[in-house]
Amino acid sequence: NKLSSLEKIAGIQRKGLKTSLYADPVEIPGEIEVRQIGQAIQESDVNTRITLPVKLRGEIMGVLHVKMDSQRTLTSDQMDVLNAIVERAALAIENARLLTEAQSLASKERTIGDISARIGNLVNIENILQTTLLELGNTMPNTDIAIQFTPDSSGEKGSS
Repeated sequence: NKLSSLEKIAGIQRKGLKTSLYADPVEIPGEIEVRQIGQAIQESDVNTRITLPVKLRGEIMGVLHVKMDSQRTLTSDQMDVLNAIVERAALAIENARLLTEAQSLASKERTIGDISARIGNLVNIENILQTTLLELGNTMPNTDIAIQFTPDSSGEKGSS
């Protein structure tokens, strides 16, 4: 689940005026059927329940379940509004995920660039190695780090 990897959120639920996020999936009435057929279902008995797929580029990324206290059928216009809201929410979630990924990548690239700049400004081999270990240690705390060279890896070729 793309959203789960982003925020560790399985879903959100509103009962009355109380809204709560949950980390573990819950059973949603009609979810299995909606995932199988890829379309909304509407059921009425004492209450009206609507379950519809939350899709992004044709792929179901979740479901929305609405339970109304009365027995009523939503009009075509009301269903269109509901679908439009769900589509926009899916796009917003994907945009948030992509932004978080881009920020993480930019941070990683910034760290690499900063370390490379510090190392690149040094001319003494011992200082370069010490700075490399220091920067790696700062980037990955509580780790043991070693650099070892193979014989004749100093960049000089043997004499002919």
